[in-house]
Order: sequence, then C-alpha cells, then structure tokens
Amino acid sequence: MTKPVVVPFWDIAEAGEMNRPAAISYKDRRRTYSQAEKAAVVAEALAPGATVRELSRRLGIAESLICNWRLVKRKAAE
Repeated sequence: MTKPVVVPFWDIAEAGEMNRPAAISYKDRRRTYSQAEKAAVVAEALAPGATVRELSRRLGIAESLICNWRLVKRKAAE
C-alpha cells in the first residue's frame, strides 16, 4: 500500500486549485457603530415581542454585543 502524498496548502494555492485567505488587519475585522446606530438597535431590541437572537441574525451583529448595549443603557438610566 502506498502512502498518500501530502501537499502543503501554499503549493496548492500557487497551482490555482485553492485561494489562500488574504491577511485581514484588526481594524478591517472590527466594525464600529455610532451612538445613533447603537441607540436604534437597543430601541428595537427593547420593543415588545422583539428577541435579541432574531435581531442579531437580521442585522449581523453578535447577540452579546446587543446585550451589552442594552445593559449600558439600563445602567445609564439609573
């Protein structure tokens, strides 16, 4: 029985069979939101019948981020 040939991914990429992922800088990965955007998302999250999960999926924002924004709003109101 013969051993399988192991080819490093960079050799495959050079052959055009696979695209190597491009390097993404930290700032390109992280989106920033204005205070107005945050307020709009929180207002929508606090609406009757709204769920954070559905809202996060629809807007493409992490659930934990929306929950943190709601918490900040609650603490600011105290």
